[in-house]
Amino acid sequence: MVNIQQPEHALSHIQALALIQPDQVALVDDLKEITYGKLLSEIIRVQMTLAETFQIKRGERVGILIENNIDSVVAFLAIIRLGAIAIIINTKLAKPEVGYIIQDSTPVLIVVGSENFLPLIEEQLPVYLIPAESQSKENVKNPVYCVPGFHDDDCAVIIYTSGTTGRPKGAMITHHNITYAVDCYINDVGLTENDSTIVVVPLFYVTGLIAQMMVFLSLGSKIVLLHRFDAARALVKIAEHRITHLHSVATIYLSLVMAMESNKNLDLSCIRQALCGGGPVTDALIEHLKIYLPRLEFRRIYGLTESTSPGIVMPVDVQQMSEKSGSSGLPMRWMKVKVVKDDGSEAKPCVAGELLI
Repeated sequence: MVNIQQPEHALSHIQALALIQPDQVALVDDLKEITYGKLLSEIIRVQMTLAETFQIKRGERVGILIENNIDSVVAFLAIIRLGAIAIIINTKLAKPEVGYIIQDSTPVLIVVGSENFLPLIEEQLPVYLIPAESQSKENVKNPVYCVPGFHDDDCAVIIYTSGTTGRPKGAMITHHNITYAVDCYINDVGLTENDSTIVVVPLFYVTGLIAQMMVFLSLGSKIVLLHRFDAARALVKIAEHRITHLHSVATIYLSLVMAMESNKNLDLSCIRQALCGGGPVTDALIEHLKIYLPRLEFRRIYGLTESTSPGIVMPVDVQQMSEKSGSSGLPMRWMKVKVVKDDGSEAKPCVAGELLI
């Protein structure tokens, strides 16, 4: 029997990286940047505030209207490090939709990064407006908070699906799920600590939150957060920070191609890899990208919120085969997939059906 070593949780990596490379930049947003050493200190500070000021305990649910900025990332990581469950709330939803998620998930606290979001919260719940200074700042090194307060099989995050066929449903993601999703991406996509990424999709989606943020924090790499997507500004940030990895959807790649045509003087030679999910992407778009990014390794990928993002990815050597055009590829590690017919039985090769992961 083969003994497979369990990968470490992203939060364990962050704690180790804060000691190994405290001055390495972890996150960059529109206003500031933060190193791995400072990131851990801020996570523990907010974790203390949640525990001491708001009396949040392991297993309790905390809603967060998450944005693409450092303060939101710190708050999210503090929630799950405490052992509480982060309810991810899409900041673009209307008030009734936010109300439905709050009623369905029953959080005991709502975390927001701006007073502009307060009108969305109808229920009489306590609100933690971030960033905010902890009243017990002198106790940041309290050993109680130096050890994460969760177990691997605890639910860490609840992310609501888009609700295209009905009401949104909350996908319950455990710490164990996050650990293995990170391992899938690092190993099957071929990422290293020398890579870096820019998050142009919202963090309230599983791609930005898990496939980029948690993956690259585990690597000890730099993550650039774009608060609002703007193709031209994204290209400037990519060139400035020498970003190597992109992960997005076809519409954003199309916008980037159009912006590249108007910004031909930018040095984008740093980009070596791009993943595309969320829908089909044409061969023409891929070829157009490679005109401006000649060393680009472009891979189609398919996953689900319920699978913590990973599912199927196109191998590099197969991607170039014309007969495989349009395919999403092969199952990633730890994943099992099959196509079933209407009666639930497994379909034979080349027979259409429903994909189960």
